[in-house]
Amino acid sequence: MNEVILHNSLFGQSIGFQEIQNRVKMLHKDIKSFYKDEMPIFVVVMNGALRFSDMLTGCFDEPVYLDYLQLASYDGEKSGELKVLMPPKLDFSGKHVLLLEDIVDTGKTLDYLHNSPFFEGAKSIKVASLLLKPKKNKSAYPVDFFGFEIENDFVVGFGLDYNQLGRNLNNIYSKK
Repeated sequence: MNEVILHNSLFGQSIGFQEIQNRVKMLHKDIKSFYKDEMPIFVVVMNGALRFSDMLTGCFDEPVYLDYLQLASYDGEKSGELKVLMPPKLDFSGKHVLLLEDIVDTGKTLDYLHNSPFFEGAKSIKVASLLLKPKKNKSAYPVDFFGFEIENDFVVGFGLDYNQLGRNLNNIYSKK
């Protein structure tokens, strides 16, 4: 697959930028209401969740703690072995952690992160994901906040990629 295929008839617009913005604003309200006066540390699962995290954390008027971790599990359209490319840096002891994901697909990443030593001693670990595939998700842990439930289609755009291509697109496109 290449750049031409991302823009031809194999992919159709699934979720538009305005729809994403509106839903992220609602997620902000839900998260703020849930945590009240105890702001969590936002941990961005890179690279896919960068656009989502930027939009979401930009809704907060007060400063927030951000940390990043980078995992890799996809090769093209196939999910494979999970690899840690960059661990988070902050100490999470006694703190609330909100993992920011672009998409929860099989749930392997959630299971891994909930059981990883990265968040040992955290007060709580919750998950916010822009997209959720409920029919495919087999995680033992819930997605606490999500933007959109989608079918089991392969998607690109707004942070999601195909071999690093398409993350910059403002809309989310699904493979037909």
